[in-house]
This record gives sequence, structure tokens and C-alpha cells, in this order.
Amino acid sequence: MYMKRVTSVVSSHDPTKGPLFFYYAMQTCHGPEQAPDRFVAPYLKNKEILVPEYYGMVSFVDEAVHNLTSLMRARGLWDSTFMVLQSDNGAPPSSGTAWPLRGSKFSDWEGGVRTVAFVAGGLVPASAAGTVRNGYVFIADWYLLRPTFLSCHLSDPQ
Repeated sequence: MYMKRVTSVVSSHDPTKGPLFFYYAMQTCHGPEQAPDRFVAPYLKNKEILVPEYYGMVSFVDEAVHNLTSLMRARGLWDSTFMVLQSDNGAPPSSGTAWPLRGSKFSDWEGGVRTVAFVAGGLVPASAAGTVRNGYVFIADWYLLRPTFLSCHLSDPQ
């Protein structure tokens, strides 16, 4: 339902009218653990995966992001895009792990609060594209986006 709305917004946006801003919070990887069968099926045979539905949810997100970025490229919006993808917390203790970090969702240990994030799009400087940063960013820092965030955080190799 949400992806259909995002697709509609991106598809109907006229790039000549200026930039497009939208916030799309993908709540997909939250309980209850469920996903369409085609996303869960690849994980059913692996006995080390305790909750294949959770992995199916992540695969669903992967496909949604792929579809969205492909649409943005096709519509000529990618070069003016700054996309941030960030998890809101560590893995839920019932279906995932934050290993090697201690703790998980609902805890104050690093495994509960330290997550991954990445930025992409044409507004990411070429010098920063494909690089990895191991520093900390507080969620409010995303507000600084351009130029402060990009110039200070992405261009600094430390």
C-alpha cells in the first residue's frame, strides 16, 4: 500500500517543477513477522534461520528499494536525489541478532541502538560514493543534509 503511494508520487512528479521531497518510513521489518511467500521461500530450507519470515521481510524491503531507485532513474530524478536509508534499532531478539554487538532491540546496549545506514543518489559527492564511514550519526543529523551534512561528514575521511 505504501509503496504504491510512493510510486504514484514519484511517477506523477514533474522534474522541471523543482525537487521532490518525501519521507517514506518502511515499517516492513517490524512485528508481526510476515511476508509474501515468494520472499520467505528462499529461507525455509536453511535450518540456521530461526524466523525465515523476518528474512523475507528484509528481502521485500530490498526489492522495494530497488524498484523505487529504478523508477527515480527512469524519471530523471536520481541525479537530484539524496536518499537516506537507516534502521531505527537493532534486531528484535526473537528473530535476529546484532552480533558481534551485545544486546538487541529494547535494550540500551550497542546491539539495540547502533544500526547501519547508507546514503545514495546523485547529490552524494563522487569523492564520497562507495566509501564507508564508521563514525556516529545521530538521527537528527540527517536534518543537516545539504550542504552541511555532505560537506562535513561525507568528504571527511575520518
